[in-house]
Amino acid sequence: MKSQEDKMKRLTGLILGIFVIAIGVAGCNENPLQTIPVTRIVTREIVVRQTVVVTIPQIEVEVCHLVGCDNSLTINLLGNVPQEYFIEVKAVGYDPQTAHCQNGKTVNLDENETHSWADPVCAENSVVFFRFDPDEAIITLRWGEDSVKTETIHPQYESFFPNGPDCEPECRLGTVDFLLTDE
Repeated sequence: MKSQEDKMKRLTGLILGIFVIAIGVAGCNENPLQTIPVTRIVTREIVVRQTVVVTIPQIEVEVCHLVGCDNSLTINLLGNVPQEYFIEVKAVGYDPQTAHCQNGKTVNLDENETHSWADPVCAENSVVFFRFDPDEAIITLRWGEDSVKTETIHPQYESFFPNGPDCEPECRLGTVDFLLTDE
């Protein structure tokens, strides 16, 4: 029969062996060191208390949420922006869209008409057209009695991932400046 001292040596060796294996396996990871205190290992005769530095591999789990988005084009109006105007956008492959804006707000043409969250939205000196992301479009702005300005634009788009860079959907957000002058 083995003595109590031999059992303690084997137990201590086993514990240190486990720590060496944990350090060796985790040492392959490039993550920062994490300190794990081993507070008490109690045997009949001794209490071992020490702190061991172990690199623990971090498991990265990617979770994609279900946030949706739509492609859009924002037109920033620069210069002498009228208080009230109609702005229309047209592009190949898209239905034309028109917004009626007054004092930075969208005007409903018919109060009984049903509106969608995807309808154009007027803001102060800008208009957002949803579900509209062409590489080329024609903008027509009408205001006053007979003032009209038409311009062909080539918007710049940025990709946006509302659920994270590796998750769908990907939406394109475009912006273009539309300069109005006193002509």
